[in-house]
Amino acid sequence: MPGDGTVVKQTRFGDIGGYTPVTVKNKDTKETFVINFTNAKVKGNEAEWTIKDGKVYDKDGKTIEDNVMEVTRYQAALIKAAARGDDYKGEHNFLDREDLNGAIYADVAKEELQKAKSEYRLNDMETGYVPGDNGGFVPRIVPAADATEGGVIFAEVVNKDGETGGLTIDIRTPEQLADEQRRAEEAAELFDRANKPWWKFW
Repeated sequence: MPGDGTVVKQTRFGDIGGYTPVTVKNKDTKETFVINFTNAKVKGNEAEWTIKDGKVYDKDGKTIEDNVMEVTRYQAALIKAAARGDDYKGEHNFLDREDLNGAIYADVAKEELQKAKSEYRLNDMETGYVPGDNGGFVPRIVPAADATEGGVIFAEVVNKDGETGGLTIDIRTPEQLADEQRRAEEAAELFDRANKPWWKFW
């Protein structure tokens, strides 16, 4: 709430608080812009940040002065693209669950990478198989970027030399993570039961 380093987003349903204003600094161009993040974990190739309750922390848990995240040119573009998931509402400087627009994120990420004149482009990834032209099945290839309904936004990039990079923004809540852990444990238990030799039931 105001006074604790967070800001409020005004919506037609009322004000929603708890956003952390983060200054994203492009290390290559020195350009800066502000994105108001819901609580999140952001991970680049090596750097990692936690954004929580008005503050930004590095991967060692140290508070970053003035909430400045220094990122590469392509990472800055990917963050801009992520926050544009709800452009239709004019909330391109707030990043929260309303930005989870699925595979559409890839189109906006491509656009922002081009605007930034980045040497990187979105990489490709396989997502299962589809029928081929000559019968049989072939891999389905799509851009390696998504803003998943579950709460994770990611993109993988590559340059002409084959060097790769990426960015992941995880806005899952502690409740979501706990629920996912519980469901994973239940699934593992069911798997163990299904594969238990019959003589062990006696």
